[in-house]
Amino acid sequence: MPSVIPFNFDLIIVGATVAGMGVLGFTVFLSDRLSATTRSFLLFTATAIVWSITNYSFYHITDVVVAFWIIRFEVFVAVWLVLFLFQFLLSFPARLLVYPFWYRFVLVPVAGCISVLTLTPLVFVRVTSLASDGSIAGIQNGPAFYLFAVFVAFLIFGGLALFVREMLNTTDTVRSTFPPILWGLFVTFTFILTFNLVLPAFFAVTAFIPLGALFVLPTIIGAAYAIRVHHLFNVKVFTTAALVCVLAVTTLLETITSSGLWQLVLQSSVFVLVLVIGSSLIQNMIHEVEQREYIEQLAQELSETNKRQEGLIHFIGHEVKGFLTKAQGTFSLLVDGDIGALPDEARALAEQALKETRDGVKSVSDILKAANLKRGTVEFHKEPFDLKQ
Repeated sequence: MPSVIPFNFDLIIVGATVAGMGVLGFTVFLSDRLSATTRSFLLFTATAIVWSITNYSFYHITDVVVAFWIIRFEVFVAVWLVLFLFQFLLSFPARLLVYPFWYRFVLVPVAGCISVLTLTPLVFVRVTSLASDGSIAGIQNGPAFYLFAVFVAFLIFGGLALFVREMLNTTDTVRSTFPPILWGLFVTFTFILTFNLVLPAFFAVTAFIPLGALFVLPTIIGAAYAIRVHHLFNVKVFTTAALVCVLAVTTLLETITSSGLWQLVLQSSVFVLVLVIGSSLIQNMIHEVEQREYIEQLAQELSETNKRQEGLIHFIGHEVKGFLTKAQGTFSLLVDGDIGALPDEARALAEQALKETRDGVKSVSDILKAANLKRGTVEFHKEPFDLKQ
């Protein structure tokens, strides 16, 4: 059936989607390079971009040999795409994560072996038929094709099972970040089943198959939104990335619709420049946000230190004042002769001690008043006085 998509429209859609994926994945990763979640998201996004470009290229190349190797490379990338999706579902929303033994030493090696098999005749044997325009219409599957299909299905449904289990076992606050990813996966699988399976198989409509990038995009958007809700990257950074993405898509559309060679070169240069400057802008914004968050953290720590210091001053001040007050009372008894007359030398010594003790009580009281002034809890003592005097 002839394509129902206008000329270059599918290229515009795929190009815009790939640009959006790249900006989004790059932004999320730069926001926290040490996070297991953002690293997995970057790997998933990068392989999704490669797969999208390969998927588009296969349906627009008429050289049979080149197209046959492109379809092999496409399923090669698909293995890693689904593996990194599994890894993302396994790691979300952890920042620090040690992947289990079975993932590192069983699942990843198996994925590597199967991905290598996709490049051999064990998965795709040969081209069986060609379309009227010379493109590949049919391919003979090898015995390992079903191993590839089972492994991909296992990764998808196994990752979903682990993801749902983690969602059910987590707290209510964190649980709210999981649904966007599930909705993204649901929309992606719905699109793939509809446009890559139902329409081609039952209605012979294959025009939408090259738009695989558009079908993967909902999962990436849902995952990015979930990461944002979980506060793994800043909203200002996300806004900057969105602006860069819009500019990149706009310049890409102008590049694709260029009418002449010089205009194509000029628009391509502008597109590359937008990506370079946009990436630098995003990185600077992330650095600025990190600095601001660091300053806010220091300010919070300083405030807590001040509170602890004020509490310590009050505790020590009241304790010292209490001891000095008791000593002041004792020396007052001695000076006033309430416990008997003292020799002149002893009386002079007691008077000096009483004076110094009163000075100590006054000093401690001044310190406590200064601390109260800083805390905003100053006590006012009202008493009558002669205004004229």
